[in-house]
Amino acid sequence: MGNKNGFDPSVTRGVQVYWERAERVTVVHSGGFLDRVDQGSVVLFETKREDEERMFWFGRTTNTAYWFVMHQPVSIFEVGNWFNHHQMMLDAHNGDLDEFCDMQGELPF
Repeated sequence: MGNKNGFDPSVTRGVQVYWERAERVTVVHSGGFLDRVDQGSVVLFETKREDEERMFWFGRTTNTAYWFVMHQPVSIFEVGNWFNHHQMMLDAHNGDLDEFCDMQGELPF
């Protein structure tokens, strides 16, 4: 029996919800659809397999769009890595990534 709040690889159809680093992640598998989309939520759309590995489009929702976090489909392992690295960046900058961007002279978007 695994973690009931984690990704369940046995689910292959419909919609699955799990938690990663205190964020709700919705996974839309083959045949699944979303009744509604909450702004700012993380949504993964399963796509075709690569070398027998399940792959997902990884993004966040806004009022009018789906914002891709990665520029190509990724494995569920890579999704977890992204959340871990994001948390490490937040921890390193006291939770203020806007200040980090300002220090780098980058545009704030």
